[in-house]
Amino acid sequence: MPGTQVAPRGTAMTSTRFALIRRTGGYVLGAMLTLFGVCGLIGDAVAAPSESDMVYFSRAFCGVMILCGVGLCLGTWRRYEGGSPTFIGVTLVGVSVIFAGILLDGYVQEHRLLLNWFAVAGFVFVLGDCFLVAGHLRHQCARRAWPPNEGAPPNGGPAEGLGNSGISGRPPSVS
Repeated sequence: MPGTQVAPRGTAMTSTRFALIRRTGGYVLGAMLTLFGVCGLIGDAVAAPSESDMVYFSRAFCGVMILCGVGLCLGTWRRYEGGSPTFIGVTLVGVSVIFAGILLDGYVQEHRLLLNWFAVAGFVFVLGDCFLVAGHLRHQCARRAWPPNEGAPPNGGPAEGLGNSGISGRPPSVS
């Protein structure tokens, strides 16, 4: 149509639209995870207990869902840029907590503690923590790189002054 402008791919309009879709998706997924976890806890509290129930597993699973949902909403709101290391770390920590819940249920029902599997759960938890630290370091590096310093030289040379400040990157002349 004449008079309408369409932004080419890769421009600010496209990236703004993609960022809006990503942020909306983050909020929706976070709210769904939180709601799923809360509904699971409510269902667990309302249901009649039986001997075959896995109490710790279900509560650990619902707790992980709630924490992941709230964390996703907060990370989206704060524009957290941890990337895949954070995702892997959260997944590993969540799996280890759920696995520990399964082990506790097995202990309560059979009175048999499997220390070697608790060690595996602990190792996966620590590994997840390492990934979370790597994701946070990635986030910190991304925050330091944005926004770029306006007066910084592109190749590490002397910086030029901003505007008409009268400051240049050269040493004063002695005459």
